[in-house]
Amino acid sequence: MGSPWRCLYKFMIMMGVIGLGPAAYALTCKDVAEFTHTFIESHLTHEKLTPELMHLALEKYIEHWDPSKNYFLKSDVEGFDREVVPALAQAIKAEDCEPIRRVAAVFMERLDEVHQAIAELIVMEHDFTLRETLVLDADYRDFASSVAERTENWRKRIKYNHLQLRNTLPATEARQRLAKRYELMHKDFHSYDIGDVYVAFLKAFAAALDPHSMYLSEDDLKDFHISFSLSLEGIGVSISSQEGIVRVNQVLPGGAAYKQGELQAGDKILAVAQGEGEFVDVIDQNLSDVVKLIRGKRGTMVRLLILRKDGGQNLKKEVAIVREKINLTDAQVQHHRYHIFDPINVKVLRIGVVTVPSFYSSYIGARQRSKKNRRSVAMDVEVATKQLIAQGVDALVVDLRNNGGGGLDEVVTMTGLFIPNGAVVQTKDQDIEVTKARDFKVVYDGPMVVLVDLLSASASEIFAGAMLDHNRALLVGDEHTFGKGTVQQQFLLRDGKGALNVTSSKFYSPAGHSTQKRGVPTQIVFPSLYKEYEIGERFRPTALPWDQIPATKLLKLGRTSPRMILTLAKLSEQRRESDPQFLGLKKDILRVRANTVDGTPVSLRWKPDLQESAPSAADEESWTPPEEAGYKPPVLSVDYQLRETLFITADYAHMLQQQTPAGRYQAFPHPDDEPSTCRSTASVKLLFGC
Repeated sequence: MGSPWRCLYKFMIMMGVIGLGPAAYALTCKDVAEFTHTFIESHLTHEKLTPELMHLALEKYIEHWDPSKNYFLKSDVEGFDREVVPALAQAIKAEDCEPIRRVAAVFMERLDEVHQAIAELIVMEHDFTLRETLVLDADYRDFASSVAERTENWRKRIKYNHLQLRNTLPATEARQRLAKRYELMHKDFHSYDIGDVYVAFLKAFAAALDPHSMYLSEDDLKDFHISFSLSLEGIGVSISSQEGIVRVNQVLPGGAAYKQGELQAGDKILAVAQGEGEFVDVIDQNLSDVVKLIRGKRGTMVRLLILRKDGGQNLKKEVAIVREKINLTDAQVQHHRYHIFDPINVKVLRIGVVTVPSFYSSYIGARQRSKKNRRSVAMDVEVATKQLIAQGVDALVVDLRNNGGGGLDEVVTMTGLFIPNGAVVQTKDQDIEVTKARDFKVVYDGPMVVLVDLLSASASEIFAGAMLDHNRALLVGDEHTFGKGTVQQQFLLRDGKGALNVTSSKFYSPAGHSTQKRGVPTQIVFPSLYKEYEIGERFRPTALPWDQIPATKLLKLGRTSPRMILTLAKLSEQRRESDPQFLGLKKDILRVRANTVDGTPVSLRWKPDLQESAPSAADEESWTPPEEAGYKPPVLSVDYQLRETLFITADYAHMLQQQTPAGRYQAFPHPDDEPSTCRSTASVKLLFGC
């Protein structure tokens, strides 16, 4: 590979510099052939256009046109399998895109047929007293076997649309709005030119390779660079589209949605409204169009109609969020110090918490900035850690929850703050490259705990894996991290044709374990609702497999032992057994497991509040935690995971000093944070319920 990777994406030029002209040029069939060749030539595992790859590419291409399986007939799809798949590979090589155009042409025919049926279904009278249901998730439906079956599916879909509008609009106006909505959708599809068809195929082909290879149009490329920035006007969420349904992947720290507090990872977005305007159905819409609806100028409001699973039932909820700019101070590293009182040994431990929301750097997407004005997560973690050391801490917690990753250079430098010159990550394509921590002086060498969850991904997993393999820190949190362990190489295309991101290598921990698909395992596991849903790389159909390579030299810092971990886990479990919030969480998990059925349908019966069921929450008051003599239960807090992590850290620090852990503690914010008046940071208020 040569020199160490400067970031997760190596920027290269395939055909020269990006064109300087104001207009982007439409893709041609020659481009399709050339870009497909580049994908295959550069990809880590796919080396040629096999029948299996062509079949998967066709599936993704069909999904682009008809993600909810409402237009194509089953016979159409079977015909594509017989006729298009066998011819596709050779046609692409010969710069003949007729098979690609054929699928698009059939879709346009079906679109016109359905459009005529929709017009009739919109004006018909619907009986909302019937016990009918609709399965929204296309994963649990097949294409219609006949025109009659397809029309019946659309009848339910239009009835569902009416149901969404029934509480706010008279029937006549609801029909007018639906007619307008589907007319615009029809026109949008018919505005596609041949270049758009080729873009759709390239995106589908890339998705067939693996979840992270992709073709980026010029607009996509701009969004890609924005995602690495700490300055974005909108609501601050990461979304994806699966089978026509838009899902929230992550609520980004520092964003408007994060501050508003209602939107959650896993929510499905059904419709979007601007301010007090009407909702626009976004099911089946192109993801880039949905992004444009959600993103907007700061100070303006966007309303989302979401669908959330609650105890196995579907809850519809409206969430209103005022867009704002994600401030650097909100999205950058934060640090706080807490006092943990040990009533057994009658002493106070001071524990510092460094929260790392992402591995950001102002160099990414803005390399013209001077070093003087640079913002770097590694630099910020170093400053935060030194400030905590100056204040005096007995142990340190690094909080990587909800951290989706970022620059490789940043995580390598940050790891070097806590371990001497040792391997941070191994990268493998044809060869194996070991990237070591920089020869910087270690900033902190004391007891350390790393807190992760299922949303800790990519660079977060590299840091966690290095801490685990070198036995430098204790890992706690969800059972494992996200599992994104691949590296993408970016090829910039000339003439405004965007870029190709190609998965070209994989990450491995210093011990040789791939972080791909399985993630990094924790040593002390918290119960988590995330585990009950399809969150993580392992749920992506085209995810590359887990594997391993030989270990590189490990530092063997010896901070933990199996016996120590067993003791710490047992003490944590004992605390959680008398903690109302963890008990409530356990109750929620059991309820979800008992009631959740894949493809749960939504009801088509009318209710005044548009909800399938009232929201339910853990009934904390129904739990009566046992009290032991001389022990006062900890103050209830919203962030009970962090609170328990502080207690684990206190036990861990005791054991490293050859002392018996107390097991029971009380947590207080440091006096500098003014707990008596709670005029302190939001973090302190969140933790201690001020």
